[in-house]
Amino acid sequence: MKDEIRDIRQMKESLREHFKKLSALLMCINSGIILLYTKKGGEPMAKQVTDEKLLEMLLVHGGVRGAAVALGLSENAIYKRLRDDSFRQQYDRMQGVILSTATAGMTAALEKAVGALVCVLEDEASSPGLKVSAANALLAHCNRYVETTNIMKRLDALENELKERGNENGTV
Repeated sequence: MKDEIRDIRQMKESLREHFKKLSALLMCINSGIILLYTKKGGEPMAKQVTDEKLLEMLLVHGGVRGAAVALGLSENAIYKRLRDDSFRQQYDRMQGVILSTATAGMTAALEKAVGALVCVLEDEASSPGLKVSAANALLAHCNRYVETTNIMKRLDALENELKERGNENGTV
């Protein structure tokens, strides 16, 4: 049991390292300089913030509010920048990379996590309450996984149906 807990902690640390590497990757994006405006004392003030810095702050702080505070900008200035299609595509792409990396790390840890719960269930020394907790955790997570899988299949089917209808009507 201690080995499984240690393995889970190591996986967690590995995910932190992956996030640090992704943050470093964001720093390497060369997107040029953008002008964002904020009001200070009622007067507009131009502040130069690179796309890479804004992307980094949006991702690190989890959204507009945290990024605005970190950069000393108004939330409106950041929302204005997010309305730019090119910048929004970069932001969405970076979010996708982070999500894919995190998902891959969690998938790798999934087998060990399930194994740890199964070990608790099978360990004769485990108390009945602990076994019930492990069983409940397994069932709850399994249920969420099945629900999510079913929803994803249904969404894929709907997207394919919409694409087919678009092709039939001459639109893409």
